[in-house]
Amino acid sequence: MSYIKVRILCFILLIALIFMPLFDNAAEGASFLDSPKQQENRSDNATADSWLGMPAYDSDWLLIGPRPDPVVIPVTHNLGGNINDYMVTLMCLDDTSLGTYNCIDNGFNYNVHWHALTNTGVNIYVIGGTKPDYVRVRIYMPTPLFDSGWQAIGVRPDPLSWNIVHNLGGNSSDYLVDLQCQYGSLGIYDCIDDAMNVNAFWHKLTNVSISTFVSNVRPDDVRVRIFNPHPAYDSGWTYLGTVRPDPGVVIYTHNLGGNVDDYHLDLQCWDTSADYQAYNCNNFAYNNDSNWYGLDETTAYAYIAAGSQPDYVRLRIWTKMSFYLPIIVK
Repeated sequence: MSYIKVRILCFILLIALIFMPLFDNAAEGASFLDSPKQQENRSDNATADSWLGMPAYDSDWLLIGPRPDPVVIPVTHNLGGNINDYMVTLMCLDDTSLGTYNCIDNGFNYNVHWHALTNTGVNIYVIGGTKPDYVRVRIYMPTPLFDSGWQAIGVRPDPLSWNIVHNLGGNSSDYLVDLQCQYGSLGIYDCIDDAMNVNAFWHKLTNVSISTFVSNVRPDDVRVRIFNPHPAYDSGWTYLGTVRPDPGVVIYTHNLGGNVDDYHLDLQCWDTSADYQAYNCNNFAYNNDSNWYGLDETTAYAYIAAGSQPDYVRLRIWTKMSFYLPIIVK
């Protein structure tokens, strides 16, 4: 081997030795914040990562138009395959005040929901006179770390809390939870009925189990899946204080840039009472405690209901590059 080749090889090895610790530190820093109560500690036995991936279907923004009455927008996706592999998400766009938001307005009312999911289409139900000018549905097909399958709830004179054991371990703050419901006329749906009532929500998420609180009217079946994809941005748990006589706003500066149409957002709440802990921001009165809105390339906002349950809120964002980048923890 020539003298020049030996010097080049030594130089490459030197560069590798210098930069390898930096990559190790970046990977080490890509862990999530623990929950506010520090209930789980991340360990070597933490669950493996899964990727949210690109959506298998994206409707793009659908113009809704004026509507004094509710409207149903049939969306044809023609994905085929097994609909139990689908994860359906909605985003809304209001041209006047809310901007891009999660289809829950600042009065904490659901404006839009989806139902009647099949392997060729899904229906979008929009309440008359509500905020959004546009709605957008995306369908992902990620592989879950846990899938409860459809759990038949049975006849119930009163609402009930249904506990599901997943035993995933690791840190439950890493989890992304997807809850689906099934009921006669609605088919497979997002657990919000056509009167925009919450029929089921998840709460008490730990690294061993999760509970679903189900109304006494519908659904017939619920299904919980848990994923663990790395977000591009994680706000960590933001403390709200225990007394909130007025609604509050939390500003999240994520600075992710790019196209916000590629983002997927998840807002979680945490209440220190044993009945809630980590939950999806719906409460036992079937009301919403917090929503996100005003999403752009640098910022998003969480709006918190006055006197509502959570002591903490947390926002995560996934982008096209979330699989490759370490998370940003503020």
